[in-house]
Formats: sequence, C-alpha cells, structure tokens
Amino acid sequence: MPVTPFHFGPGAAIHALAPRHVSFLAFCGANVLIDVEPLYFMLTAQPPMHRMLHTYLGATIPVLATLGLFLVARTSAPRLGLPDWFGWSALTMRQVALGAAFGGTRTSCWIA
Repeated sequence: MPVTPFHFGPGAAIHALAPRHVSFLAFCGANVLIDVEPLYFMLTAQPPMHRMLHTYLGATIPVLATLGLFLVARTSAPRLGLPDWFGWSALTMRQVALGAAFGGTRTSCWIA
C-alpha cells in the first residue's frame, strides 16, 4: 500500500539516532514521491505496481526532486510567506540530502 505510516518507521529510527544530521521530513517526502508510482498503477489496474522508482537507480529521481523542492521552498518562502511548520527552513542541504537518500534507498528494496 503506498504512503503508509509504516514506511516512515525506519526514518524515525534514523532521525532518532542522528537528529542533527538527517531530516525526517525529507525522508518522508522522498518516500511519498516514490509511492506515487504504485498509487498510479493501482488506480489504473496495471500490475506490477512497483516498477522503475522502486529500484536503486530509479529512486534517484524522487531523491533529486525532494532536494529541488526544498531549494524552491527555501528560496521562495520569504516572498510567499510560507509557514515554517516543523522548522523546515532551518534544515541544511546536507540534512535534507541525507534524509532523502535514506528515504529513497529504504523504499528501493522493492524491485518488480
């Protein structure tokens, strides 16, 4: 099932071990972006559900998208008045990159 809370458990554990180094928000964001793929294939009844994004190579796309979305949000936040829920604006690029990379590799263990 895509985007289940169970997918976030490993991210919570990793963040608990290294909270200053790994972004839990980026971990979850990468997981959600990857799980758009099986959601699409579920809704259109096209098995198998886990395809390209659930490989290590394919997971780089949502990981890079997570980094890009973070950069866009951080640069446009002052102009748009985006709320700073969960303190996301204080995250460094390194924290986001590690969180997204862990999120992408955690999900990529499912090869169709």
